[in-house]
Amino acid sequence: MRIKIITPAEIKVDAPARWVRADAPDGSFALLPRHIDFVTRLVPGLITFERTDGAIRYAGSGAATLVKRGPDVMISAHDVVLGDTPDEVQQQLARALRTIDEIERQERALLARLEADMIRRFQDLERQTG
Repeated sequence: MRIKIITPAEIKVDAPARWVRADAPDGSFALLPRHIDFVTRLVPGLITFERTDGAIRYAGSGAATLVKRGPDVMISAHDVVLGDTPDEVQQQLARALRTIDEIERQERALLARLEADMIRRFQDLERQTG
């Protein structure tokens, strides 16, 4: 089985694997090479896999999509962090998600200011023509 974890910017993981474990909205699951093909959404959290050399590796992501097709498992996420221990990855992921939350908060505030400015301009225009 081969696992690929990709982001819009790069391929973070492309390695042979014995198994993959992840979390979907309805619970945790593991994949082995002979499992059937399927697609699922992954919730933010830890992805664990064992490489064929026996090394256990960890990846963390926000919401993601997993596609299992034949011998390939592909996970697509906006951001992915990698590490050697679950604690390390969870700490990195928590920091990354906090940063994303802050950016989204700032974007929402900017959008609200733009909307308010647009409404004021329409009101000014209506007064000038009315």
